[in-house]
Amino acid sequence: MVRRLHRLSNGREVQYPGGGTVVHGSEAMLEVKVRDFNDERRVALIGDVTLDTMAQLRICLLGAARNPPAMVTIDASRVAYAYSGGLAALVELYARLQRAGSRLRILNPSEMMRDLLIVTALNKIIPVEEDEEGSVCGYSGV
Repeated sequence: MVRRLHRLSNGREVQYPGGGTVVHGSEAMLEVKVRDFNDERRVALIGDVTLDTMAQLRICLLGAARNPPAMVTIDASRVAYAYSGGLAALVELYARLQRAGSRLRILNPSEMMRDLLIVTALNKIIPVEEDEEGSVCGYSGV
């Protein structure tokens, strides 16, 4: 079951029952889906990581670091646009998880996300893996 669903942009925020947040009013849109499995927390990023969505993305990612399981997986297969400043949130998440004794990995990064990880050499610090199924972290219909 999906624990949290956030749609992020720089527009008007609407609260939904069950903890979902949808923000309307900008062309830039990012969904963050968080799902817990046994010893793993999966975070699917769907849409654009922009200057407009970066602050709220950071809040969502750091929320995923609360009481972390052994592994946190970021599924970046559906990131259409990736602002390089968004990598700062991944670095902060990585550092927090390391301090807590947990691990972070990035799964199926989109071409743009993969290029950013390579150019910044973050792929040498944070493991980047390919999943042969290419699914968005177990979310059907996405």
